[in-house]
Amino acid sequence: MKVFYANCTAHVPHTGCLAVTDSQIRALFRAGCELTFIAYGDEILRFWTGRRATSVPALLESQIGKKLEECDVVVVNGEGTIHHGRGLHLLCLLAAAQHMGKRTFLVNAIMQDTDGFDDVLRALNDLNVRDRCSAEYLERKGIPHRLVPDSIVDAQFADKPDVNLEGCVICTDWHFSQDRVVGKVIWDYYQTHANCWFYPLYHGYEVFRWRHAVANFRQAQVVITGRHHGMYLAGLAGVPFVSLQSNSHKVEGLIKLSGLPLPLCRKAQDMEKALAFARKNANLFREFQHFLISQRPLSTLDKLAEPVSASSNVEDKVEAFFCSVRADYLMRPWIYNPYNRSFFRSRRLRKKLVPMLTCPLRWITRWFQE
Repeated sequence: MKVFYANCTAHVPHTGCLAVTDSQIRALFRAGCELTFIAYGDEILRFWTGRRATSVPALLESQIGKKLEECDVVVVNGEGTIHHGRGLHLLCLLAAAQHMGKRTFLVNAIMQDTDGFDDVLRALNDLNVRDRCSAEYLERKGIPHRLVPDSIVDAQFADKPDVNLEGCVICTDWHFSQDRVVGKVIWDYYQTHANCWFYPLYHGYEVFRWRHAVANFRQAQVVITGRHHGMYLAGLAGVPFVSLQSNSHKVEGLIKLSGLPLPLCRKAQDMEKALAFARKNANLFREFQHFLISQRPLSTLDKLAEPVSASSNVEDKVEAFFCSVRADYLMRPWIYNPYNRSFFRSRRLRKKLVPMLTCPLRWITRWFQE
């Protein structure tokens, strides 16, 4: 079976993105699929004109359209992309594939405030979302779907840590859109308390260390995270954590999905109270760990095909995939990215340069890490 895999995030130095890719690629190889083309988010985004009526034809007439013709199935990794009018380029890709008569799958998705594509979502061969709030949103629209936890649950993490964090309070990073609120709360706590370790999930080094994340988190006394995947990492580690809001309902949706009263800190003054609750209720987080582990193996791609490959063969393919993906990403001439000359002639660069003149140093650093 020839698969067009879209919104691949294996090139992103983010623990969650790398783990999700590991999980999904592993499932595709187990099903005996052949990856005929891997599309990164940047490639599809450039065809979004702001309107579905013009974006779909642009895709069909492009080099991406030619790649669609060669495949049997299109699998889109929704992840945290489709919300508040964002990620519509991925839905246009699915619309183009359906126009060609291809089987289409949208997996591991979030859905929030997304209009104009209900017919595309109803025509999918499978749609699965990763949080309860997204499921409720689709239920209100009457769109068939399945509820499956985030693909990170099935990723292959290492058993041993690569850094000594015994007894530390781990403070992760946060989504950049929450820099002034969530970012300030976490950073202020990190700066004013002893025995804290700042552990960014989005960092260039995560390309090399992401498999150790759960083992590293397992050493902490408590985790403070502004990341959806930070909740999963702490949950898989079985340690107490306090989460903060992100750029969508994914954090609240995961708490609803678990059915447990996991602490969510909404104000800076509530942090100490939330941490005290987390430390006092360690059993609650072991229940959350049991909930996540009980979901294995995930059914994310079960409707695509039954597993057929031996595990040893899959491991070799996954390792080869991660070795080749970054070079593949950088060599594509039509991708707008900071390592490609075409990017420096694009409007996206000019839009980023203006705010960079006044933004803090950590924002500049993050831009180059992208």
